[in-house]
Amino acid sequence: MLQEPYLASAVARFPVRAAPVPERIPTMATDGYRVLYNEDFVLSRPEADLRFVLAHEVLHCLFGHMDRRQERDPRRWNIAADLAVNGALVEFGFEAAEGALLAAWTTGLTVEEIYEGLPSHAHLLELDVVWLDTHLDPETAMGPSSDGALVDLPSPLERRRLRRQLLDEVARSGLLPGSVKGLLREEMRIAAEPQVDWRAHVARFVSTLRRDDYRMYPFNRKHVWRGIYLPSTGVPAPSHLVTAIDTSGSMSTDMLEKIVAELDRLRVVTLCRMTVIEFDTTIQRIQELTAVDEGGRLQLTENGSFAFHGRGGTDIRAPFEWIAELAHRGDALPDALLVATDGFGAMPDHAPNYPVMWLTPFGAVERFPFGEVVRLSA
Repeated sequence: MLQEPYLASAVARFPVRAAPVPERIPTMATDGYRVLYNEDFVLSRPEADLRFVLAHEVLHCLFGHMDRRQERDPRRWNIAADLAVNGALVEFGFEAAEGALLAAWTTGLTVEEIYEGLPSHAHLLELDVVWLDTHLDPETAMGPSSDGALVDLPSPLERRRLRRQLLDEVARSGLLPGSVKGLLREEMRIAAEPQVDWRAHVARFVSTLRRDDYRMYPFNRKHVWRGIYLPSTGVPAPSHLVTAIDTSGSMSTDMLEKIVAELDRLRVVTLCRMTVIEFDTTIQRIQELTAVDEGGRLQLTENGSFAFHGRGGTDIRAPFEWIAELAHRGDALPDALLVATDGFGAMPDHAPNYPVMWLTPFGAVERFPFGEVVRLSA
C-alpha cells in the first residue's frame, strides 16, 4: 500500500484471508472479492514475489475478471486473464514473480481480446505450467472462511459497484504510472459495466422491433390438423430481418460461426423472414429463409465445416447499398439490419431509415457512425 499507493484502496477493501482448505489452494486465489492464500506458500516466497502475486489477485478483483468470463472456456479465460494482469503489472514496474505467464503480444489488449487471440498462440494453451494462483467461480465459491463461518459474497451488482468506486479512486489518484493509463482505460471501462451476454442484447433488440396482433404465416397449429387454416397470434418480433456478415479476412472463423449459430436461433424463435448477406468489398452471397421454413438453417457449410464467401478487404457500405437498391425498386424496407463486422472498412455516410445493430468483436473500431453497438463475447 505504501509502495504502490494507487492500489492502496483496493488492497484495503478486498478481504485477504487464509485458505479454509489449503489443499485446494496451493498458492493464492480469488473469487472476484476475497483474496485467499496458502500459509505455507506465502511463508516460502520472497517479499518481491508476494507483492507481485497479491497485486495480481487484487487486479483480478478490480477488473472483474471472474464476473466477465460468462460462458467462455474457463481454462482459456484464466490464461487470458493472467496474461492481461501480469502484463499490466510489469508495465507498472513490478518484478514478475517466478512462473508468471507473460507474452509480449498481449501488451495493450483487454482480457477479451487476449482470449480471442489465444488460438493463434496455441503453445500458450498447451503449456503445463505451475499457476501462481487459482481462479474461483463466484457462483460456487461460497463456503467456510478460515474461522469456519459461512461466507456470503456480495452480489454481482454489489461487486460491480465496488469496482466502479475503486476504479474511480485509482483514476482520480493521479498516481497511476503515465505509461499505463491508456493501456488500462478500456479494461477499466469494461470492468465497471454490467456484464450482460451479447445474445441477450440481440434478443432484446429483435423482440422489440414490431408487435403484430395476427399473422397468416405460420398458421395456427391448433387447427391445422383439422384442415382449418387460421392466423396465429402475433408476438413481439419483426417480420423481415436483414443480417449482413462481414466475411473479410479480419473476421475470425470462430467468431463468424458463433454469429451464424445465434442468427439461426433468433430466426427460429421469432419465425420471421431473414435475409443473410455475406460481404467483403462486395456482396458475395445472399440467402433467404422464410417464416414458414421453421426447420431451415443457414447453408454456410461445405464438407461439414463452415465455408464463408469473401475473405478479402472490407466495404461496409455494400449491404446498405443493396437495401437501398431494393427500396428504389419498390420493395419494403426491412424491420432492421444487423451487421456483424469489426468496422475496419468504408462506412456509410448517413443513418438509414431503419434500425441498425452492429455486432462487433472485442478489438473492433471504438465508434460506429450510428445504430446500437454490441461487443461480442464467446
